Amino acid sequence: MFHLVGFGGVCPKGHFCRVRSTLPEGCPDGSYQDEEGQTYCKSCPAGYVCLAKATTFNDTVCPSGSYCLVNTSIPILCDEGTFNALTGQKEESNCVLCTAGKYCEGSGLSKPTADCYGGWFCKNGSTKPTPDGGKAFILQVYIVLR
Repeated sequence: MFHLVGFGGVCPKGHFCRVRSTLPEGCPDGSYQDEEGQTYCKSCPAGYVCLAKATTFNDTVCPSGSYCLVNTSIPILCDEGTFNALTGQKEESNCVLCTAGKYCEGSGLSKPTADCYGGWFCKNGSTKPTPDGGKAFILQVYIVLR
């Protein structure tokens, strides 16, 4: 936080001051400024999250279950059927398909939801414990194999 005292002063961290500024402007979401007296804000690096008026990015690592591109203010959640156990990830490919024998229901998972139900098999990327529509799929396979 900064306090306006007197007639002006150096532009504070987390802000930028353009030529002829009358007041400091806070850095927008997805950027930061860790130095005083600057005319611009720096891009938040990939793998991190930067909220408005950020003075650093080091303490805001992208959480597991997501990835963060350059200029991220809101982590991008891994899609359903995938997960990401690591923090600080930078691209969508860091979200891996759910492990065979398990399922990943919902988005933003840091680990598979659980094992698939007994009597069912789950390939990589399964989103349900009874994949492929359940009994209807098994019935179709039974009819075809007869």
